[in-house]
Amino acid sequence: MLYDLGQGDYKIDHRDRLVKRSETRSQNGKILLEQLRILFSYIVPSVASSLIVMLAYIWVYNDLFTSNAQYYWVSVMVLISLARISLYLFVSKNDHAINPRKYLYIYAFLMFLSGCIWGAMVYIPIEVVDNQFMILTVLVLGLACISTISSSAHPLVSGSFLLPIAILVAQYLIYTSEEEYKYIIVIGTVAFCAAAGLTSHSIHKMIVNALNLQTSNVSLMDGVVEIAKQNQKSYEGYQTLLDNLGAGAAMFDKNNKVISWNKSFENIFNIPAGLIKKGMTLKELTRKVIKQSWQNNIDVNHAADEHIREILSEVDDNNMVKLVLADGRNLYCRVMRINDDQLILNYTDVTSLEQARKDDVIHVLQHDSLTGLPNKVLHKKEVKQRVDEYNRILQNPEDDKTKHFMGLIHFGLNSLDEIYDYLGLNAGDMVVAEIAERCKKFIAEGVHLSHVRYDEFHIITQAEEDLDQILSMIERLAQIISEPIDVNGNSVTVTVSVGISIYPEHTEQAEILTRNAKIAFNKAKIPNEENIIIYDHGMHSEIMQRSNLLFDIRDSIKKSEFLLHYQPQIDLKTKQIAGVEALLRWHHPEKGWIEPDAFIPLAEHTKQIIPLTEQFLPEACYQAKKWQVMGLPPVKMSVNISPSHFHDKGFTKFIQKSLDDAQLEPEYLELEITEGVIMSQTEDIIKILHDLSQMGVQLSIDDFGTGYSSLSYLRSLPVDKLKIDQAFITDMSKDKSALSLVEAIIRLGHSFNLNVIAEGVETEEQLNKL
Repeated sequence: MLYDLGQGDYKIDHRDRLVKRSETRSQNGKILLEQLRILFSYIVPSVASSLIVMLAYIWVYNDLFTSNAQYYWVSVMVLISLARISLYLFVSKNDHAINPRKYLYIYAFLMFLSGCIWGAMVYIPIEVVDNQFMILTVLVLGLACISTISSSAHPLVSGSFLLPIAILVAQYLIYTSEEEYKYIIVIGTVAFCAAAGLTSHSIHKMIVNALNLQTSNVSLMDGVVEIAKQNQKSYEGYQTLLDNLGAGAAMFDKNNKVISWNKSFENIFNIPAGLIKKGMTLKELTRKVIKQSWQNNIDVNHAADEHIREILSEVDDNNMVKLVLADGRNLYCRVMRINDDQLILNYTDVTSLEQARKDDVIHVLQHDSLTGLPNKVLHKKEVKQRVDEYNRILQNPEDDKTKHFMGLIHFGLNSLDEIYDYLGLNAGDMVVAEIAERCKKFIAEGVHLSHVRYDEFHIITQAEEDLDQILSMIERLAQIISEPIDVNGNSVTVTVSVGISIYPEHTEQAEILTRNAKIAFNKAKIPNEENIIIYDHGMHSEIMQRSNLLFDIRDSIKKSEFLLHYQPQIDLKTKQIAGVEALLRWHHPEKGWIEPDAFIPLAEHTKQIIPLTEQFLPEACYQAKKWQVMGLPPVKMSVNISPSHFHDKGFTKFIQKSLDDAQLEPEYLELEITEGVIMSQTEDIIKILHDLSQMGVQLSIDDFGTGYSSLSYLRSLPVDKLKIDQAFITDMSKDKSALSLVEAIIRLGHSFNLNVIAEGVETEEQLNKL
């Protein structure tokens, strides 16, 4: 008997497990169907985002569409977008008859193709410009974030999109790219995709939990329906069950008159007890629900008719009707029928689920992914909110206006580009993240800190009472920021440039307040300016003048209005011309002669010096050759080269082409470079210097003695000449220390077998001393 009893228990337990497995499979199928509905609800915005980025790509590179690969890429992207839209339209019309797993795989396959196409974009041969590349990068990153969030209902879909992008980009960089830091970029790409995947996974878990809760309620309702089918005339047995459901449920007979409802139905619509009575028609009850839930003036009859039409048009128990209440809550109504003569409406509040998804999207759009700080979008909102609040207070005539003071501080990290270039992407990110953490710990409560660009931050503070306190706070913050940062064994020190705008002294408008701080910051970034600048109203006109001058520079480059003048270099022993230096001069058709000090620093700062050099250096080579053809003794042509050129890998080829076009021997071209270029000694720059030297081009150090103190490069790098800065030549007649320094430089140059040239010799006394 014990054995038989045991066998009987085993059989019962086995059947229970079979039933539970069946129920689990059924529940998983329902959750999968709901996940598929969520995915399909985002197809249209996801496709629109892809097409927007594609159009941006076409617009940015429209002048560079020269290969069939680009047209094939665009065509395939359009075909995939049409396929996704077609799938969406088909499923929308046949929602009740689809196999969710089948269409999930189809959807994931299309997302996989889309990811492959976006990843394959890096294989398209095209020469990019930095600004265009940054614009496209920002758009693609935004697309990846939006696509990841819109695909987070199921991990198969988000993974299908992110995985091919990560693999294709990483493969391209590893096997194709010649960039020095390609492995760092690969790690960054994979890390970004992994982070996006983790975000998608978190949202996926939240959605599944919400759907499990909803499915549990549905399962309870299914139990209620089964009871109702067995005994339609007796409702007392499941009334308690109805009242304890989280969802609001109401049952109607074949004439659409209410038979029963639960407490949750009254609570979800804030309906007082006793207001609903048995025998009410569906329309009467719907009118009361809408009238009770909507406290504003609307056409109740029209709203009720529209909601009833949606309810009665649903023929499948799996379909949902959405109802949005006046307080912003979102309800989904599941329509269930019993033997075609009874109707059950099951209302579920899904506001928290939709709000959670919305909050995640908003957070991504308003916060910086590297530092976690508010970004430019949230910064603008914060400035406007605080300024508007102050303006409302200031409108009160009894208010003391001197008590309202706010400072807007725009500061940026200096030399971050050099850290990025010399130590790599990851090093730059580490520095920015560390600076952000130091700022978070330093700022007081109520002070708003935001990260508006890669190397720029904003602070909005009302904690200080006057400008002196703000300056004191900035000096303390600058000192904290300037403390050394360890980056992979390298000690890095960062300084800041700061622009300050004060409310209401400088303006009472939020946008102008931000603009003024940016103007002051830009001035602080100019060489030889103070690193902390307070805005004044004259700066705007300075900016306009600089902008106009910049436009004039670009226009004059196109019109070839810049000229070359040639300054002779005299050998003191032979008193003969040993070379000439090409000096860039500008005769503006309206403004006349413009001093080099006015336009060359601006051209350097805005990188316009590159097209300028590309225009005048070949001309200098032609002139040197022309003098030789005229029968004059060959002399070296000396040309100043901006440090910006040494970040261009094609610079050596440009020099070679200029010499070949002019048919000038390389030994008659001398390039003047700054000590900063020499001292950086990165592998790329060292290679360029040696390539130029092997080509036969002479190299000289301009303004020697005004920069760095290390002299080791004079022995290790291919330098041919030192140029003594004109300031030392001017001062040596009246300053013995200047004379001693000039003498030391001359002896130092000769000890290294280098030629030495003195710039700007203008008097016979200077000549005699030299």
